[in-house]
Amino acid sequence: MVVSLNNPIIIFFTFILFSIGLSSCDNDGCIKSPDVSSIEISVEIERLDKVLHKISTKNELAELLSENTVFAEEFLNLSQYPSPKFLVDHYFKLLNDRNIDSLFI
Repeated sequence: MVVSLNNPIIIFFTFILFSIGLSSCDNDGCIKSPDVSSIEISVEIERLDKVLHKISTKNELAELLSENTVFAEEFLNLSQYPSPKFLVDHYFKLLNDRNIDSLFI
């Protein structure tokens, strides 16, 4: 189905949507953002890809996953495995696969 831009119904709805979009842009109704320029924050970033590359035993991997529970659950879906041991076994095989090893360059 080809939609023609000369169709009066499409032109009408486009005009209505455009008008609604423009009418919502007044400064009186906007919520002022708080001033955060004086807030200092210190962030330490730990690159798990570098840590994973250095793992040489299943015990090291199990320890890493127990220390980083959010990573284990959100990225590796720990709850989908019957036991954390199954995840460790599966992921350890992946980490030691010679074809995947090329990703850690």
